[in-house]
Amino acid sequence: MALSEQQVSTIWQRTLAQVKASSKEGVLTRGKDGFYPELWTGYNRSCDERQSLLPHIESGVFPDRLFSERAPNQTQAEFDYVRANYKQVTLPVFNDLENTVGRAMSKGNWSIKYNEGDTEEAFQEYVNDGIKEWGNVFNFIRFGLIRPKISDAMGVVVVAPKEVPVIEGEDGMVIDPSAEVMPDVMYFDVEHVWGFEYDRWYLLRLYENSDVMYGNSSKSTGIVCWLIDDVNVYRIEQYGKQTDWTFNISVEFPHDIGYAPCIHMMGVPSAERGKMRWQSPYLAAREVLDVALTDAQYLQVSKVKTVYPHTVMIGNPCDFIDSKHNSACAGTGFIHWFDEKDNARSMTCPGCSGTGKKSRLSPFGELLVAPHTSTEVGDGVNATNALTFVSPTTESVRFIREEVEQNIRTARKIIHVDVEAPMTGGDAKTATEAGLNAKAKDAFVKPIADQMFVIYDFVLETIGKMKYGKEFVGFELRPPSHYDMRTDADYLAEIASAIEGKLPPSIIDYMVWQYMGSKYSDEPTALDALETIGKADRFSTTSWEIISAEAATGRALPWEIMVHFSGMYLYDLLTAEEGETFLSLDVDKRAARLQEKAKELSANSGAQKAAPLKRLEDTIRGNVIPVAA
Repeated sequence: MALSEQQVSTIWQRTLAQVKASSKEGVLTRGKDGFYPELWTGYNRSCDERQSLLPHIESGVFPDRLFSERAPNQTQAEFDYVRANYKQVTLPVFNDLENTVGRAMSKGNWSIKYNEGDTEEAFQEYVNDGIKEWGNVFNFIRFGLIRPKISDAMGVVVVAPKEVPVIEGEDGMVIDPSAEVMPDVMYFDVEHVWGFEYDRWYLLRLYENSDVMYGNSSKSTGIVCWLIDDVNVYRIEQYGKQTDWTFNISVEFPHDIGYAPCIHMMGVPSAERGKMRWQSPYLAAREVLDVALTDAQYLQVSKVKTVYPHTVMIGNPCDFIDSKHNSACAGTGFIHWFDEKDNARSMTCPGCSGTGKKSRLSPFGELLVAPHTSTEVGDGVNATNALTFVSPTTESVRFIREEVEQNIRTARKIIHVDVEAPMTGGDAKTATEAGLNAKAKDAFVKPIADQMFVIYDFVLETIGKMKYGKEFVGFELRPPSHYDMRTDADYLAEIASAIEGKLPPSIIDYMVWQYMGSKYSDEPTALDALETIGKADRFSTTSWEIISAEAATGRALPWEIMVHFSGMYLYDLLTAEEGETFLSLDVDKRAARLQEKAKELSANSGAQKAAPLKRLEDTIRGNVIPVAA
């Protein structure tokens, strides 16, 4: 049921009352207590959770609050040094998780069938080629949404036209009823989700601003929002003086699809004061990642202070001259002068930072000490004691580095994306360990991937209904019943183990094609070629030693050997000679045609005569197919 005018007004006025006190130039800001206004139950916690995860997910995000809380007594100069030398050592952990989820969503894992009808072809074309910025809906889901999906559980995906065509009406500009609806898909982070009632309405702060008057000038700092229910997209736009807080509310787009075209990112469900709230599954690893990140930065400081050998030598008093006040340090550590009213003033010397010595303690500097003239210190300065080197202990640095590495390993175990163990050697995993790790990874990643497909299905359905209305014929999205999240190394290790265990060739063939399907799922042309060659080559996973033995007894014919060693050459040759006629065939017919070509070339080469295997091997390994004279 659509919201009434009174309900729209009530929702907005309630939110505005909270926003007024915390909005600066159209942007929501935190109060003195460090919190945003609690726009909905759990709003602040959801915002904080997203912000706390971003340093481990997004490149270039510096966690000011994390470092301030970790070392509250550090000076501003020390804080600035940490910021300047900041390295996000925890990013690879998330990158591996992101790649794992991406593998679970590879195109070979799922399918979609479009129902027959008048809008079938147009709908397919639109969702596969009509989405701005991303090209198609799947690209948005697969490449644009995994990262915010994991970091921002209470963020919202919206389907709505970014641009609504309007025409001049009797009462001003109105929506053009004859214009084609062009739905688009957008993501709003949780900070821009200003209110919602699940499945009924959503209040979203847009990433744009309206023009308002500030003083005597116009500024683009006005607040603009969408209020979306199951019938309309309302536009709430600030106008007039910024301090007057006046807004115009109008219907921007009547979608009329029967439900609000918005869906939360989802994650792990939790309760917040009796209200359901989604949380990121990545939060489980955040604390150890925080420790690893801060330790890594302070490790850099420790290296500078304790690792590098420092030169210790006789120094001289600081001779810095402050040209502004026409005063010199002269080894005192201070600059003294008199102001215009003849009052004595002083400041710490910027040249020596108050030491009074020409000192430069850094990886590239030296520690300068003043010369002693007293007889109590010996016979004075000489060639042996004027210069020396000091190498501090490195035990603490080694300890911190080990702590960083251990915490990163712990985080990987929590989210089940361990660094891959070698196939052989002392660190190699047993089959049992590998199996348990695979089950744990599946248990962690599967809910994330399942929710990605829920969002994908929702977006497709909403686009179809919004664009075609009652004429929309629908589709059937078939998500995977299970996910293949194995890496290339996993596949190759399994294949190597199968070969070593002398499993039947049919099983090894199947494992190889699983690997090929995973590796080349986004390269249909390469996959077609490999599938064709695999169908044509009965020795596809057979070793050269076995092929040689088969050839010696006549069980491997010369043309079969040619297919095995020069399959891609033959495929490219047929593609060049026959073009689309060859490529349009189904895989079985392409394979048969490739075999025919091998038989033809083998016969023409005379390779079936004396020493056929040797002649073929020499020919094929040189990528030359001889032609009979």
